[in-house]
Amino acid sequence: MNCNVDFKTIGQRIKEAREQRGWTREGLAGKIGYSYGAVVQWETDHHAPHERAIRSLEKAFEMQLRK
Repeated sequence: MNCNVDFKTIGQRIKEAREQRGWTREGLAGKIGYSYGAVVQWETDHHAPHERAIRSLEKAFEMQLRK
């Protein structure tokens, strides 16, 4: 049985997408108009990004983060 279920948190998916592109946290923050601190909070799962931030992230990454 093949179950392709992705159990990564949204923070893990943000960090992975950022690193795959070779972007720094500061660089991502600048691209989406949020602070470095916000990116750190999302990537470490201390806070989840709100809907508007998710849309900005998905646009910057050109991929869907929500599963």
